[in-house]
Amino acid sequence: MSAIETRQHPQAAMRAALLAAGWQAHPHGHPRRYGSAGGSSYLTFEKDGVRFATSGGLLFVQRGTVMLDEGEPTDVIIQALLVDPDRRRQGKASQTLRMLAELARKTGISLYIQPAPLEDKPMSADELCVLYQRFGFRPVDGRGRALVLRAPHHDAATRPAT
Repeated sequence: MSAIETRQHPQAAMRAALLAAGWQAHPHGHPRRYGSAGGSSYLTFEKDGVRFATSGGLLFVQRGTVMLDEGEPTDVIIQALLVDPDRRRQGKASQTLRMLAELARKTGISLYIQPAPLEDKPMSADELCVLYQRFGFRPVDGRGRALVLRAPHHDAATRPAT
């Protein structure tokens, strides 16, 4: 990454690196853009049958409930990681998590993820926790309701109190 790229806003640097690596960003209205049941639409990247959706913010746990906070410009939530049915069991999710972890470290991003099964034959939340931890994610609350791969410079004092 060049000196100019490292001075970019961290989320912009991450997006630029993903696009340079061949990931396609789906615009609003695209049929494969990830959206929640509540109507929110998230920035969605896709490549080789894998989609992941992101948003700015951070996750924390308060009284046993996962909460969302605006966070810092270096905080990104992975809202979803989905693999097309014909591409599953080929290591695609692991490859994507490895790539995202490396990219987060290079750009100074802290990645948050909630182990929530989303597919028709999902892994359990416990299995997802184990998978995410293989790539450096750590439980935010000690119980694994939300996990974070914290940027090296991240100051724990900026997180909301739990």
